Amino acid sequence: MKIRVYFLFIIISLSCSNHEGKEGIVVESAEAIVIKPDFSKNIVDIYPNLDTIKYVKLELSDSSIITEITKIEVYDSLLYVLDAKASSLFVFDMNGKSHFKIHSIGQGPQEYTQLDFFSIDRDLKQIVLTDLMGYFIMRYDLKGNYISRQKIPFWAEGITPIQNKGVVLYANYRDNSKYLKKEYNIIYLDSLNQIQYTYFPYNSSLIGRTKFITPSGGISYTYNNQSYFFNPFNDTVYQLAPAGLVVKYIFNLGERRFDQTHFSKNKDELSSYVNKGEYYNIMDVLETDDWVGFSLACFSKVESWHGFYSKKSGEIINAEFYYNRNQNFIPDNLATFNSWFIAELPIDYLLHSKDQNKTEPPEGMAKKELKSLLQTLTEDDNPVLMMYKLKDS
Repeated sequence: MKIRVYFLFIIISLSCSNHEGKEGIVVESAEAIVIKPDFSKNIVDIYPNLDTIKYVKLELSDSSIITEITKIEVYDSLLYVLDAKASSLFVFDMNGKSHFKIHSIGQGPQEYTQLDFFSIDRDLKQIVLTDLMGYFIMRYDLKGNYISRQKIPFWAEGITPIQNKGVVLYANYRDNSKYLKKEYNIIYLDSLNQIQYTYFPYNSSLIGRTKFITPSGGISYTYNNQSYFFNPFNDTVYQLAPAGLVVKYIFNLGERRFDQTHFSKNKDELSSYVNKGEYYNIMDVLETDDWVGFSLACFSKVESWHGFYSKKSGEIINAEFYYNRNQNFIPDNLATFNSWFIAELPIDYLLHSKDQNKTEPPEGMAKKELKSLLQTLTEDDNPVLMMYKLKDS
């Protein structure tokens, strides 16, 4: 599994920062589901669970050269692909044909310094890009035309649009003490940057310089036009409802869970505990109509686990490594679309597979499709996406 992680630090003072809002209430929904990953098998043959696989090679052209995929969202049958390294957003159809890209680096009124995150505002039908170096939230229409930009009022490492042009900021335990009387990890802002609700208070003076990871794809995902939030250092997935947070999933990690009591200890103890990394972080959560996909990482053990939870039967599939009969299977999931998971297949892996299997690829689902793909693939190509469905459990 390729874990994409980086750190972003931003801050700017705005007059609205003095408005504290009110502490929100977390709704403990009776429909919340507990997911208990099974760590007993580190290798699983996914073939019996596979329904369909298809491959999508993203078109390569002068205007669609992808350096590295950071995040993908699917909306209205289009693939929105963020390349944070190139500070570009590319748009393709479901067959991989390039439509347009957003790339506007500069210091002008409609430009940005870099792109870090993005989301689709499904309420307003807009693309929302975030420039955490220039402290801007940028909005575009669905054809890539610039609409507006707005200053970001606090240190943040994640931004998710909500209804009525509002956003939810994720602070990730950064020092906002100069700008807020009380610091919070989740802050709801309205369209005027006024604080509406706050969640998960912390004291940055007790944290010091300890750095906490943020998955590069962000800490939120969208399913069925609803947005959800997860914290790599907690065990709960929340719906970002307009009126506040609603508990959706709880990961039962047992002794592998991050021990929250360390936040009340001194800075040195907390730093030592975090840096040892002897706990499991939730690195990704995604949903299809039938399954919840997730990935967990323990950095001290250099372990990464991909898992699936059946919404209907409660079946758990969880492993470090997967096979599709004799083929390697890499569920490096980036997005979902209805019943489909969408994962990236690294070009170097595919080219290695091509060299190792010059006549026939190994047995597995979509063998013919894989063979056809390998025959045309070169090292200069754009990334290849694997779209796959799991059987209804």
